[in-house]
Amino acid sequence: MTNDKIESPIENGAAIAKLQQELDEAKEKTDFYQERFFRLLEKETHLVVLNSLSQALMGKVLEQEIFDAIPGNTFSLLGFPDCVIFLHDEENKRLVQKGVFIENREIVEDFFVPIDEGVVGAVFKSGVGEIVKDCSLDARYIPYFKSKGSEVTAPIMSDGKVIGIIDAEHPEKNSFNLNHLEFLKSIARIIAPMIQNAKTQQKLLNYKEQLEKIVEEQSVDLAGAIDNVAYSNKEITRQRNEKDVLLREIHHRVKNNMQIINSLLNLQMNKSGDPTVLKHFEECQNRIISMSLIHSQLYESNDLSSINIGKYIRALIKQLIRTYNISKEIKLKMDLVSIQFDLNTLIPLGLVINEMISNSMKYAFPEQDDCLITISLERNKGIYSFDYKDNGIGFDLEEVKARTDQSLGFELIYSLMDQIDGRIQKEDSEKGVHFKLFFAWLNEA
Repeated sequence: MTNDKIESPIENGAAIAKLQQELDEAKEKTDFYQERFFRLLEKETHLVVLNSLSQALMGKVLEQEIFDAIPGNTFSLLGFPDCVIFLHDEENKRLVQKGVFIENREIVEDFFVPIDEGVVGAVFKSGVGEIVKDCSLDARYIPYFKSKGSEVTAPIMSDGKVIGIIDAEHPEKNSFNLNHLEFLKSIARIIAPMIQNAKTQQKLLNYKEQLEKIVEEQSVDLAGAIDNVAYSNKEITRQRNEKDVLLREIHHRVKNNMQIINSLLNLQMNKSGDPTVLKHFEECQNRIISMSLIHSQLYESNDLSSINIGKYIRALIKQLIRTYNISKEIKLKMDLVSIQFDLNTLIPLGLVINEMISNSMKYAFPEQDDCLITISLERNKGIYSFDYKDNGIGFDLEEVKARTDQSLGFELIYSLMDQIDGRIQKEDSEKGVHFKLFFAWLNEA
């Protein structure tokens, strides 16, 4: 006779209920972490796309250049199959289509929207981005081409004023969330100062054409009016001074806008605890600084068209030492021909120098005190030869190229050298690194 205890149906039911509760709790945790994973993945994709966009826009000055440079898949990669960028036409009081990024429909040229019409007009007036989950339930929605399910709209702001709109639509309802809206806002923050600079540049070009026209007309008048020579010369001098003031103001504004971008990056850095993301932000800041220094020196210089390369490199190294908080002394040995480079050459060359010096400061001198960077520049028959060395631990170039966390800098170096019709080669060195850069003699100041 056995003593096995027979459990009652009540006890079995309680056990089943407890097991079901544990399964429900496990499912909730799984769903939570799965959603969190997809959010992080989406955020990482946003950062990659924004970084790619920033690089594509680098060096673009005119308005149409900016929109033409935006990669076609910038929006589609993140679930924006139909996206349009509008700019405010103050004279005609309307929003004019400038950038179009769409799938599965034709692009309508010269398209515009009245500033008081649709969701786009509402966001333009309020300056606050919106998400429309179901377009069929929003009385403001206007199907200009084909009815859509959902819409997300963000303002492009400059100095507290709406200067444009980024609008995206999706054929399905409930397709957009706050992450999509924040992404469009990030795009807006990137292109807003560039658009303002483009407008200033266009005004300068128009002013230049006006000046040239005035000078030409006055030159014709001078042939028959010798008595007016003194007056005309004085007028021309005044106009040239005004042009210099405009140029100086442009360099000042560009420098300030780059400082604003750096400040925005600092804000983003403060919100991120990911070392990899922080590293990428820091590298972006150093590249912005290298370009900002150029405009800063042009603003302070008597010559508004070119900069002495030696003065620029010294200022750049000083700034990088502060950025990387380097306590040890890094000696700099320079042998540079006295040469003035213009913006077309100095911006890409300055970014290349920035990448090389940054690599030396970050990786070359981990455990040594006799730190030395040697830079030389010489000219031979119209070709410049730029020599860069450090006496650090060195590295294997192919190994670095294979590492995704360090290869971007070298990809950028090769791309920048292409911009000045140059080439780069790594020389054999017993200690440290040794690079030679060769580029053509372009636009010598």
